[in-house]
Amino acid sequence: MKKIRKYILWILGSLLALFITVSAVVYFTVLRDHDKIKTIIVNELNKSLTGEVSVERMNLTFWSSFPYIALDFRNVKAMGSNPNDLEPLLEARRLSLNFNLRDMIAKRYEVKRIDLSGAVVRVKLYDNGTENYNLWKSTDATGARFSFSLQRVHFKNTQFVFVSERSDQHYEFYIYRADARGDFSENLQNISFSGDFHLDLLRSGEMIVLAEKDMSLRTQLRIDHSQTIHFLDGFIRLQDLNFDLSGSVNYGHNAPNMNLELVGKRLNLQRFVKQLPTQFTKEIESYRTKGDFDFRLVLTGNYTNGNLPRIAAEWTFRDGQIFEKNTKTQLNNVEFSGTFSTTNDNHLSNYRLQIRNFSAHTESGHVVANFAIRNFQSPTIQLNTAFNIGLDELNRSISVPQIMNISGQSIGQIQYRHTFKNFDSINFSEILNGQFRGEISCKKTVVKLQDSILKQAVKLDTIQINFNQNRLLIPFAKGEFDGSKFQTSLTIQDFFKHLEKPELMHIFGDLSIDKHQIDNILLQNLSGYIQFQNQMLFVDKFSMDVFDGHVNGVVEVNFFDKSKFPFRFEGSISQINAEKLFADMDNFGQTEITSKNLKGLIDAEVSVVGNYLRPGGLDKKSLWITMQTKISNGELNNVAMLQKLSRFVDEEALNNVRFATLENTFELRNETISFPEMKIVSNALNLNVSGTHHFDGRIEYNVQIALSELLSRRRRERRKDHEDLSAVEDEKKRISLFVHITGTTDNPKFNYDFKNVFRNLELGAGVARAATTATTAVRQEGQVVRNVLRDEFDFLQKSEETLRQEALWREQEKGNFVIEWPEDEPEIVPVPVRRSRRVISRDTARIGVVFEDD
Repeated sequence: MKKIRKYILWILGSLLALFITVSAVVYFTVLRDHDKIKTIIVNELNKSLTGEVSVERMNLTFWSSFPYIALDFRNVKAMGSNPNDLEPLLEARRLSLNFNLRDMIAKRYEVKRIDLSGAVVRVKLYDNGTENYNLWKSTDATGARFSFSLQRVHFKNTQFVFVSERSDQHYEFYIYRADARGDFSENLQNISFSGDFHLDLLRSGEMIVLAEKDMSLRTQLRIDHSQTIHFLDGFIRLQDLNFDLSGSVNYGHNAPNMNLELVGKRLNLQRFVKQLPTQFTKEIESYRTKGDFDFRLVLTGNYTNGNLPRIAAEWTFRDGQIFEKNTKTQLNNVEFSGTFSTTNDNHLSNYRLQIRNFSAHTESGHVVANFAIRNFQSPTIQLNTAFNIGLDELNRSISVPQIMNISGQSIGQIQYRHTFKNFDSINFSEILNGQFRGEISCKKTVVKLQDSILKQAVKLDTIQINFNQNRLLIPFAKGEFDGSKFQTSLTIQDFFKHLEKPELMHIFGDLSIDKHQIDNILLQNLSGYIQFQNQMLFVDKFSMDVFDGHVNGVVEVNFFDKSKFPFRFEGSISQINAEKLFADMDNFGQTEITSKNLKGLIDAEVSVVGNYLRPGGLDKKSLWITMQTKISNGELNNVAMLQKLSRFVDEEALNNVRFATLENTFELRNETISFPEMKIVSNALNLNVSGTHHFDGRIEYNVQIALSELLSRRRRERRKDHEDLSAVEDEKKRISLFVHITGTTDNPKFNYDFKNVFRNLELGAGVARAATTATTAVRQEGQVVRNVLRDEFDFLQKSEETLRQEALWREQEKGNFVIEWPEDEPEIVPVPVRRSRRVISRDTARIGVVFEDD
């Protein structure tokens, strides 16, 4: 144990002695003259430098730089060779020139090693072709006392910046550590280089090629007499991607050029894409990939005088998988190859990217494609694809917002081309502005639209779609919606341009629908030529069967308001079943005259305006209908209000009122039916009638009944069913009685309208002539009239008005004609039967009974 201790002490003593000896030698031969040595080296450096250099302090060290003698410069600042550029070429906390001890002792100052740390190096190439790093004089003025015989260069924590104004390049990277070893003084140099960096920025023109990336470089360099650097067995690691590096760079003034190759095998495509410029990859950030990716990059050509080497890249991807996380779309067995190329001028307009022979299996089919981007300044994108894929999967991929869900299978091919302003302008809306060509065939398709007026999904048995520019052509489609079968051929202008806002599309074509149900209304055999533009739907040559009849005309629907759709119809209807019309229309919201009370066939010229509500269906209150109508073979059965006319007509006849034809103009507006005077010739009663009928039950009718109808009521038998209804009307001109019916259908009020006077007769002479005729008629049938009115007034329970009317009739029997003015009490005016006329000076006189000449 003691021997070991002695041995250790002997070693330590020897080392200490050696240390003291070496220190003494170094001190007495070198360090003692450190001021002199520093002066010599600085003077020699100043002779060789063209720019201004400032140093805060200098130290000559040994042990800290062992085995070298080092001249440490602290806080060094060196200006570049361009006097107009005030930014330093070099700023360093420490720059160390290392010398061999033997050379220092021999007074030969050969720099063997350079250490640089805490530095910023700025290398610049200006527009005029000059540079800022030309600091070393091209002369042999250094002599033999000071020279560079470098064997190692070491960088630590150094920022390196390269700027080329002429070619618009800007590179920045931070050197964590880098080391170059070899004999830099030989004509044929073999140098080993290794380093770890952080790439802050690599910008070429307007494009940021790489940024904020960690990388490492390991390579053997061979520098020959032709000023060419050969990269041998090179290796680059970019983030976690590994590449082999080979090739050469010639830095001679006569023909500076490069030919470098970077090759990566079995790379992770996902990680590789992340290293690409963000303007190229932001649209695919949501994609995830697996598979074998091989990549090769070649840089060739001149790199001076504003030129950059040409870039040619190629790659292949196989046995891959691509997954889009937002839409949950996955492609399997993915294979494709691609290329990327530039030109020497490095202008973005000459960049070109191609994806060839893309092939993939989807969840429901298969897709193949070729893709290209030309001109990266204003990129033109081209796509050719063919596919057999499920529509639900396709919709998940492109995400059409108007489609809630869709199913079915599509087979097609599409060609696409569009030029974008820049890569930032690429979005779904702008993509839809491109040019589409191709065709798609779909079968067994079911699609449910967002915010659709259709209650159910649309089913398409088959549909053929052709694309021509921005026009979508559907030469044939057949399917079903809301239980309605249809077929159509359509053209849609600017389909893709307005896909996000389909209300702006221009759609036109033929449409036929087998049947369609709206509330209780069954529409059949619908057809027409449709146009949809500016949120307005127009249907020309519209035709359909409804209410057991037929409709022709034009339709207009306004879709501006999403809560209601105003519509208009102009056309004609023929042979409409009145009973079915009222039944399907829920009797227009009233109960007085319903489908159970009506029969007949309606022909009319019709104008309809109304609203269709969402939700709610047809808004019956909004309907405004005008009909120039002819009703044939009509019947009114068991109408309660008509039964109250039994004072005039046999009650049993009123239970079934039949007429051959009825023609008039009817208007339905604000839930009120109004109609001008019309003649009704029926089995029960012949009369003229006009008025209004409100859906809430209020009524106001003006009825003119021939007095002979009243006189014959007690004497005539009810007309038989087989009688010809057109022969019911008596050809004899008769006295007419006016009845004003008001109140409600449940409680009608009948008033004898004695103020409705002398229709189509003039006052003055006409009054006398009418009075003479009236007197004669009354005398001929006076007693019968008296009996009839007595019966009627008895029915009204002898009210004051009834008694007053009886008095008026008695006066008329005496030959006096009674005029009742609107604002006065009745006045008896004696009129001699055979005397000259008497002019009545009232302008608005109206008479309750009209006597018509034979």
